[in-house]
Formats: sequence, C-alpha cells, structure tokens
Amino acid sequence: MLLFKPKRAKRDFLAPITHNNRIAILFGRTLPKVKQLHLNNYPISWSQNVKYFGVILDRKLSFSSHASNIIKEANIIREMFYPVLNRKSPTLISSKISIFKMYIQPILS
Repeated sequence: MLLFKPKRAKRDFLAPITHNNRIAILFGRTLPKVKQLHLNNYPISWSQNVKYFGVILDRKLSFSSHASNIIKEANIIREMFYPVLNRKSPTLISSKISIFKMYIQPILS
C-alpha cells in the first residue's frame, strides 16, 4: 500500500501534504477487503491508478494505462499540427521533421 500526493505544479513540489490531497493504492493481482484509511481523522480515498513522477501506475503495475495516455497526448499534439504536417501542406519536409522532433517525439520517448 502506498500513499501518493496527486500531481501538482513544480512550484508546489515542496508544499506540505495535507489531508485532502492524498490517494492510496494497493498493488497486487487481487484486491482484498481493506478498511477505509484515515489520516488525522480525515478519510483517504482509494484509487485504481495514480500518476507519480509522470508515470501512471495501476494496481497490477502494468504500463497499459500509461502507454495509452502517452499515445493519446501525442495524438492530440499531432492533430493540432495536422494543417502543417499533412501531405498537401506546402511546408518543407525538413520543417515537418523538425516540428515532429520538437513536439511529438519528446512525448513518445
């Protein structure tokens, strides 16, 4: 069982963790009956997956949810650049490759 603070902005990285921003996750194939956790008499919510340092962890520790999220983000960026990256665009091939390397490839790697 791990407790995580949900993802925040970098400036809040050293901010204190309060009772209302905690998430609990239990790793394993089977999910046993567990009691509600409390921290200073405040309930801690259970989650099926959690984002920790940019990686989405689920209770089976498979990366399927993380991979699908990354692919979805890359598709959103690709759709934004579709008018520039499509075949009929008058943009130079070298410019298209540069746009791909700057905006889409970092998301996928």
